[in-house]
Amino acid sequence: MKRPIIRLSIASTASNKQKKSYSASIEAYKKAGLTVLRDWTNSGEQDAYVILPTGNRTEQLADYRISSALSNAFAGSYNS
Repeated sequence: MKRPIIRLSIASTASNKQKKSYSASIEAYKKAGLTVLRDWTNSGEQDAYVILPTGNRTEQLADYRISSALSNAFAGSYNS
């Protein structure tokens, strides 16, 4: 069974306290041995990461990247 992918992002308008908390969360996932990868940001986001749990990371990452790329492509075509 595939485990869910976690996506963390921070708003462009985040306070310094929120930015520190966000950075600490990212570091905690890294220290726990999970795969942490930078992700595309959405409108209003300053930064984003995808966290992959243990398991078949390659397949999960491929699934996520494909669906994310398609979502971005379709969203971009509607905004034109």
